[in-house]
Amino acid sequence: MILIGNAISYAPYFVLTIKELGRTGIGRGRGEFNLLRVIPTDEKTVSLKNNEESASFLTLKVLTPIRIKYNRSLVDNLEFHILIRSIIRRLTLIYYFHCKKELPQINAKYLIEKAEKVRIVSNNTRWYDWERYSTRQKTRMKLGGVVGEITYEGDITAFMPYLKAGEILHIGKGTSFGLGKYQIIKK
Repeated sequence: MILIGNAISYAPYFVLTIKELGRTGIGRGRGEFNLLRVIPTDEKTVSLKNNEESASFLTLKVLTPIRIKYNRSLVDNLEFHILIRSIIRRLTLIYYFHCKKELPQINAKYLIEKAEKVRIVSNNTRWYDWERYSTRQKTRMKLGGVVGEITYEGDITAFMPYLKAGEILHIGKGTSFGLGKYQIIKK
């Protein structure tokens, strides 16, 4: 089980940081603001145990560009096994660095072999180029990726908990900029 929002013990530090940003200003225009109150919300828990009925069709609506490298190249055709590899990588890294300093018990090889059997039946995705300016590097950075809708067919049941975790955590490169957000639309 992976606990999302486990940062509750760090909440005072986040609040202090946001408050200080408001005082000193943020961005090139140094916009200032006041933090008036903090409203706690429930923590989200994502279990990687599957309690779902069997699923053989799945549509993903990609809301912000998914930027994934596979075999050292950016992917413009989001094959299911590439999607699953990215989710497993993200979950593993988050678990290792933010939960325990050990790898989670995920049988990645089995999942990837199973994911390679899932095929694309409808692909309405396209490449979307997005740029941002890096003050640190003093250059424009391209952060394009795949957006749109894609439908998969195959034995998807075992992947549903991973797909739901990816829906919350986002996937691929640039997640800290809001990239890699998708929504599961069941068929």
